[in-house]
Amino acid sequence: MSGTASAGRIFPGGLGYLRPPAEIELGAYGLDLRGLRVADIGAGEGRLALGAARDAASVLAVDPDRGALARGRAEARRQGLSNVKFSEGAAQSLRLPDASFDVVIFSWTL
Repeated sequence: MSGTASAGRIFPGGLGYLRPPAEIELGAYGLDLRGLRVADIGAGEGRLALGAARDAASVLAVDPDRGALARGRAEARRQGLSNVKFSEGAAQSLRLPDASFDVVIFSWTL
């Protein structure tokens, strides 16, 4: 992933209060994330990434907003989640090998 990738205009996160808790939203997808490798693209502060990390083997949360990622890292530490990594990048310029993940989440990603 390139930290210099053009992401267009970055809108700050912080609208998570408008959405249901991560467990409800993830449950609505009907997926069993236990032991899976998950990527959350456009993760913002990591609401869904942190929710997935409770069951998944590993989670990569990607967003171009450094501030949102910092808040997500802090929340992961607060929750004691060590299987989630926050990485700066834009969806349109990710450089990830094929089959890197079992599940990829794009939720409220423009």
